[in-house]
Amino acid sequence: MRVLVTGSNGFIGAAMLRYAADTRGADVVGVGRALRPEPATGSLPYASADLADPEATSSALKALRPDVVIHAAARSDLDACEAAPDLAWRDNLEATRVVAACAAEVGARLVVLSTDCVFDGEAERLYTEDDAPRPTSIYAASKLASEHAALALCPRTAVARTATVFGTSHGGRDNAVTGLLRRLRASQRATMATDQVRTPVLLDNLVEMLWALAVDDTAGGIYHTVGATVLSRYELAVRVAERFGYDPSLIQPVLSAQLQQSVFRPLRTPLATAKLRARFKDLSVLEVDAALDRFADSLSAPAVFGEGAAHG
Repeated sequence: MRVLVTGSNGFIGAAMLRYAADTRGADVVGVGRALRPEPATGSLPYASADLADPEATSSALKALRPDVVIHAAARSDLDACEAAPDLAWRDNLEATRVVAACAAEVGARLVVLSTDCVFDGEAERLYTEDDAPRPTSIYAASKLASEHAALALCPRTAVARTATVFGTSHGGRDNAVTGLLRRLRASQRATMATDQVRTPVLLDNLVEMLWALAVDDTAGGIYHTVGATVLSRYELAVRVAERFGYDPSLIQPVLSAQLQQSVFRPLRTPLATAKLRARFKDLSVLEVDAALDRFADSLSAPAVFGEGAAHG
């Protein structure tokens, strides 16, 4: 099986590429905007492409002939999307349109990454795949439009909505947990919102979910691919501090309004995984404590606390 992963220089894309190659033995190729791959995936085949360019993307997919395309490429920084909406729509919607059309052209299975941010966060319960999205930002609106485009253009599509992904980064970039660990290690305080409620997921667990969707051609439509525990960003940070032996009092609880974020973040967007669990009965959907244990087992000091890691 040949698996093409877009955004293979990114946090999720790099992990997906390595998992498909190293754990599943797939014939893989990564695709990214950069001329060269990140060192962590540099030993694997790589192609540079502007995914919003129909001719270039069509030529690449026709040459590579993937059986599965996992579309992880996106412009995901909420503030950057608000500051440059044209780029957000191009990199999220237009690129997905092109990838979906080209995947359909070569007869490939398509898995598209999306986000919990498509919901407005006003529900007092877990969101299911059947709930009506109400995006509140350029990023969220562009991702919702991308979902619709992929499902319309490629009949063999599954959309995987995820949220608050944490784990060891193959590219050395910090995420919610590794960035926090870096601060705690330096005995620095960290401010975390008590009213932003999510269902965080371990990166290694997420790529297992994405693989399950990739190889089951009958699993179409939208799936929520997150962890099993509902908790606030503050509660997650406290769990992390306790699990790794740091002082939880370094975590300072605040309300979102006190953070003065330039772009509104939905407050409560926990996602239900009943549909995913029912479809893939042997697939683990980890509780957060089990996820943190598995994360701890996978750590090496350079991977978590290496010098010069970029934030993303």
